Amino acid sequence: MPTQTLTARAKVINLSDQDALLLGLLGFSATKLWNVANHHRRTVWNHRSRRIKRYSCGQGLGRRGQPETPRLAVQ
Repeated sequence: MPTQTLTARAKVINLSDQDALLLGLLGFSATKLWNVANHHRRTVWNHRSRRIKRYSCGQGLGRRGQPETPRLAVQ
């Protein structure tokens, strides 16, 4: 899966201590938000791939969303 990295760089001059603290907290919050979204994406992707594998093996979901039990063909 290809990944994309976006980076922005800037030089800030004449920054007060309070503004520097706020920018630091903003960066910290953005990192936390990114990590939570990435974890959620991975969890959903893994769950969906497990479902796809189950269906490709011929095991679907029966009534009430429960896995179907394999049935033997009677001849």
